[in-house]
Amino acid sequence: MVKKAYNRVGDLVLVHYENQPVVYARIEGIEPDVKKDWFQVSLTVLTIPSQDVTWILRKEYIHGESFTM
Repeated sequence: MVKKAYNRVGDLVLVHYENQPVVYARIEGIEPDVKKDWFQVSLTVLTIPSQDVTWILRKEYIHGESFTM
């Protein structure tokens, strides 16, 4: 099995809250933020109804490193 190097637009991600999986989301866009080395990540949270959110994340977080908000 080949390990994927990073997440990109169109990928599904599983969001955890307090170390528990809670919801899936699809990455809709990744754009540079005004802060150096940060990115605006547009997500569609796959709930009913779906919700569009934007998180400002570092590249490491987009690629799967754990973080807190």
